[in-house]
Amino acid sequence: MFDDIRQDCLALQIIRLMQEIFDKNNLDLFLYPYKTISNRTGRELDIGGIIECVPNTLSRDGIGKINRESLYEYFINKFGPEHNQNFQQARDNFIKSQAAYSVVSYLLQIKDRHNGNILINNEGYLIHIDFGFIFDISPAGNMRFESANFKLTDEMIKIMGGST
Repeated sequence: MFDDIRQDCLALQIIRLMQEIFDKNNLDLFLYPYKTISNRTGRELDIGGIIECVPNTLSRDGIGKINRESLYEYFINKFGPEHNQNFQQARDNFIKSQAAYSVVSYLLQIKDRHNGNILINNEGYLIHIDFGFIFDISPAGNMRFESANFKLTDEMIKIMGGST
């Protein structure tokens, strides 16, 4: 509540440009640059703006809370057995989006990649949200809490066909 979403606007503009670059170079990668409008209104100028909802998604956190299952188990339950064509397509979608968001996360130095900020859509694509911690911008002034350049967990590796 009362978030300053100017960082989100900047990050999403860059994400949109990155998707255009991927498309122009025939790179089959996936980013979802949802829309935001930053505005500072109210008496104290403390209202941050409007953020588009990302449709047909669940957060990684929500998947764990609702279904009490790993991301890999979620993929099996949603898309079928690993050898199934639906699972293979969802895996391919996941890989395309994981690769794209890894590059973007590295370039923008995106932090605060907890399970509530990572969504999975109904086609298996990974979508990052909430870009309040980019470059050296930090609401609390402390960017040292996270050192990884992008989020890649054991369960993500398992979905992509690797061993953990």
